[in-house]
Amino acid sequence: MLIQRIYNSSGAKVASNIAVYTLFWLLAVASFYNFAEAVDFESANKPYRLGRGYTFNALNLTIGGYLSIDYELFENQTGRAKLDDLSLFLAWKPSRRLRFFSELELEDTFTLEGSSFHNHGSHFSVERLYADVLLNGQTTLRIGKFLTPVGRWNVIHASPLVWTTERPLVTSTVAFPAHASGLMLRGTVEVDEYDLDYEVYLDDTKDLDPKVDREATFQNAVGGHLNLNLSEQLQLGASYVNFRARDHLASERFNLVGVDFLWTKNRIELSGELIYRLGGKHDNDEKGLYAQAVIPVWKQIYSVTRYEYYDQGDAENELHLGIAGLAYRPSPPVVFKLEYRFGHHNQNLAPSGLLASFAVLF
Repeated sequence: MLIQRIYNSSGAKVASNIAVYTLFWLLAVASFYNFAEAVDFESANKPYRLGRGYTFNALNLTIGGYLSIDYELFENQTGRAKLDDLSLFLAWKPSRRLRFFSELELEDTFTLEGSSFHNHGSHFSVERLYADVLLNGQTTLRIGKFLTPVGRWNVIHASPLVWTTERPLVTSTVAFPAHASGLMLRGTVEVDEYDLDYEVYLDDTKDLDPKVDREATFQNAVGGHLNLNLSEQLQLGASYVNFRARDHLASERFNLVGVDFLWTKNRIELSGELIYRLGGKHDNDEKGLYAQAVIPVWKQIYSVTRYEYYDQGDAENELHLGIAGLAYRPSPPVVFKLEYRFGHHNQNLAPSGLLASFAVLF
């Protein structure tokens, strides 16, 4: 049914492109598998370890990052390949209680669309820049720019660490900004013999990060996230944010609530998030959710399925998405992904079609 849908919607040309690209991808995966078998990725005797960067022990400085190359072939559109992510991590720990971290990301990178090459004037942006001060064994104070702790996907977000090429719509900065600038207190407390991780933060992006030109950006915010570890397999989370956004009227404030979960056992992973944002005086409520299942198929190959629902306040255009695909992890920092996305009322925000990517945490 899925193959028939692809063929009927775009014709023989799209179907043949998919077949050629899929064959290429399978050959690339097979080649990398042979390479991965021959390389000791986890050698602890070297200053460089794949996925953990290069460490200068004398300086307590680590340099790393990640890379993602994506390919898109949406229905009735030309195939497009792009360097989607190129990020550089710098972590410096001058003392036991103090750690600095930064993430610089190359934006507006090259795109190959059909036979046309586009260079959009690449430049680096500061994704994260903060200092962690260890107050005691369980509590840390974070100062600077960090990822907004709403749910799970936004704080993980790096392509090598997630299972699909595109992130769920409800986490893609539509309902809330992805970054915050200010102070965050984070730590762990024990509640009835269960570990409860908490993050509480104050944001003042307008004054602390005045050069930000993204549409979805805080002016100021207060919020937090709780994560209850019920067992080694099950975690439950809850989020809340009260904020004023830059792209809305100065008098309007929003309230966002969310819940999330993660269950893992025998390499099977089930996860999901639900987010509800109450609109301001001139905006409708926004809400959405996703549920995702990752199941091992053979060795390091996994099947990935996800359902998404998203509503921007227009009941007539409620969006429903489905994703089905495969992910191959020859090593934890390396992943190949191949998936097909389809849905209802999805062509503007998340068009149907084939997505594939290669990502590595270095």
